[in-house]
Amino acid sequence: MMMDQESSSPLNRHEQDDVDIGDDEDETDAASAAKPVTFDTFEQVLSAVGSFGAYHWAFIIVMQFSIVMWCGNFVFMPYATYMPTVKCHVNGSVVVHDHRNATFFCELYSGGHCSNVTWEAPFRTIIEQWGLLCDLDYVPELINTIQMVGTLVALFFTGVLSDKFGRKRVFTVCFVVLMVACYLGTLAPDWQTLAASRFVVGGLISATFVVNFVWSMEMTGQDNNFVMNLAGLWHFGYISTALIGYLTRDWQLYLLILDAIGLPLLFFYTCFVESPRWLIQKGRLEKAAKQLTRMSQRNQSACNRVLITSDSLSAIPQERDGKRHGLLTLLSSRRLLLYTFLLSLITFATASASYAFVFQVSLLSGSPFVKLAMYGAFRIYIPFVLYYADRKLDWFGRREMIYIPMLIVCLCYTMATMSEVLTGSSNLIAMMAGAVCCNCLWTGIGQYQMELFPTRLRSTSSSVVLMFDPLASVFMPQLVYAERYYHPAPVMEVALVTFIALVAAYTMLPETKGRPLPDTLDDVAELGYERAMRPWKRLRRLLCDTGNDTELLANMEADVEPIDGAM
Repeated sequence: MMMDQESSSPLNRHEQDDVDIGDDEDETDAASAAKPVTFDTFEQVLSAVGSFGAYHWAFIIVMQFSIVMWCGNFVFMPYATYMPTVKCHVNGSVVVHDHRNATFFCELYSGGHCSNVTWEAPFRTIIEQWGLLCDLDYVPELINTIQMVGTLVALFFTGVLSDKFGRKRVFTVCFVVLMVACYLGTLAPDWQTLAASRFVVGGLISATFVVNFVWSMEMTGQDNNFVMNLAGLWHFGYISTALIGYLTRDWQLYLLILDAIGLPLLFFYTCFVESPRWLIQKGRLEKAAKQLTRMSQRNQSACNRVLITSDSLSAIPQERDGKRHGLLTLLSSRRLLLYTFLLSLITFATASASYAFVFQVSLLSGSPFVKLAMYGAFRIYIPFVLYYADRKLDWFGRREMIYIPMLIVCLCYTMATMSEVLTGSSNLIAMMAGAVCCNCLWTGIGQYQMELFPTRLRSTSSSVVLMFDPLASVFMPQLVYAERYYHPAPVMEVALVTFIALVAAYTMLPETKGRPLPDTLDDVAELGYERAMRPWKRLRRLLCDTGNDTELLANMEADVEPIDGAM
């Protein structure tokens, strides 16, 4: 009954009518020479079609250019709101706009007394474009806040839509809207129009990245999905966008270049298939079989000698009929709620550490392009270190991927806090070391997002967890403002939050290394929930089990040996 309702919806009818890209004649020839086979798990299917082949490498290459577009839009606001050196020429003298004479400068600037105004900056910004000074100096921060609010709104909806209508369809629609909004931003006649554009763009940056990440991980086997995870890191994007900013030196031209990069990517993404794992869990076995056949042809795997039909996939476990999935499922399941809470806490701590460093560096003098390129360059070695540790060190699992970097981040920001308290200056080296280690944490968070939640909740849970990233970006400027009253406030908060996240990760996160991605809620039940609940059970025994105190005391007295000479 559930499958009949789904197939009758307009979206599903449209998808069934989609024309597959590929050589139909090759598929027919391969099918005629193939023999039918039945699979018991989806990992067996991926092993047959090629769990990591030419198809996956093509997806990685397209993803790298997508990361340039995502990262470029992500760092657009720091570029576009870079505060230039503004000089007011009046009566043969020059008045420079800074915090010491801001009031006097604004009186001259707003009153029209400046015979000439010059702007000195490495990048033509929106501040220069629309004169966002004095009475309008709040606008850059307002646009940045609007962009973060858009991120929260888009993440909330796209995760649910992706789990309901599919990874490819939702990603394609969001990617098109992202490019259109980015292009309209370049034509903005005023800052209000740009703010509306950044609301859409800011939301769809994270939304498309999450859906793309889930899409790529679900098509990769358990032995290689960590490689796909590492391919989604942004170090290449930071370096590339720094180069684009340096070459363009204009915010409008900068956005046009990013849009030009994204336009051909839309065509390439249409060449990839819908997630077969998701299709199977939705009960659409014929569509999944057709997509898997296309994947095998791209990978030139041995599956060309195996006929994949809907009957081949019918034995793969699926969710029970009538089982609904969505945000309420995350809240109603104690297991999933705990996993969501843990990953959200770790995400908030990781984002706080990253933003604290970014805010501190933004206050330093120097080219923003050089600082951003260095931030990306310092992270290049991280994927190679993690890959070596994952493949060569037996003791290095998913838990170690979280709590070891979190311990380093906590120690780095504790050192920075001590430096603030004792010397009154920030220890930027310690903060940079902590921020670089956050790259390891993002990898671990992404891996856990895939390995702790079932297929039909994977995008929803990932979106909910990632919502705590923009929340940290909204919270951090308030701490920077509190720095006026207590200087160590920002780094002290990061040290405290990372310590809490460290304790939670070490005591409650289960180990998932070597396990395939869970497809059903029954698969999630096998992920070591007892470890996550053990601290709470111990605390409950300490607080509630007081009725056995008398028996416990008697047992303790019976175990005491009498002392010689005692009466």
